Amino acid sequence: MLNEADLVNLMDKNGIGTDATIAEHIAKVIDREYVFKLKQGSAEYLYPSTLGMGLVHGYNRIGHDKSLSKPLLRRETEYRMSLICSGQRTRRQTVEESLEEYREMFGRTKQEFATLAGSVEQFLRNPPDMNLDDDDDVNDGGGGGGGGGGGGGGGGGGGGGGGGGGGSDSDEWWDGGGGEGDPPSRGRGSARARGRGRGRARGRARGRGRGG
Repeated sequence: MLNEADLVNLMDKNGIGTDATIAEHIAKVIDREYVFKLKQGSAEYLYPSTLGMGLVHGYNRIGHDKSLSKPLLRRETEYRMSLICSGQRTRRQTVEESLEEYREMFGRTKQEFATLAGSVEQFLRNPPDMNLDDDDDVNDGGGGGGGGGGGGGGGGGGGGGGGGGGGSDSDEWWDGGGGEGDPPSRGRGSARARGRGRGRARGRARGRGRGG
């Protein structure tokens, strides 16, 4: 898993946010309970909640042309804004282009909202096995995107997720690899993840999922 410094480095590497906004982006996904903080020894790490994983899985099942759980969309938006600052394009051009892009995504998400809601429900009912008491899980280098962006989140766009951890790039279920299979069955240690990511999240999943 990632600590906050790791996440900031990944966001900077992927062109997400600025020195003035990165902290706000991280605070927002924590406040919306897409991830939560957990202390391991003297360090504090960010873990995806069941709500956050369900949203990533659901958006990827919808299959947008541009992923709402990966850094690309948010990075493009930041780049367009930089072109305004350098005088290479106008604010109006950028706003119109971005609105058109997000309208299409919103429309498709609205049409396929049952898919998104189904994924969130699936994760809330059957949380994945996250052994938070095992240091190996903290240091394994894995990690999914955040969301924003839109977002994601991902985010929609605001949720736009952070990049994955330093581990494998494989499309595992937690990376929202588009698979429609059930998440792994719950196991040792998952109760704490469920308690932090499920309790209040269950009551808010429908509203926040709809908002993207």
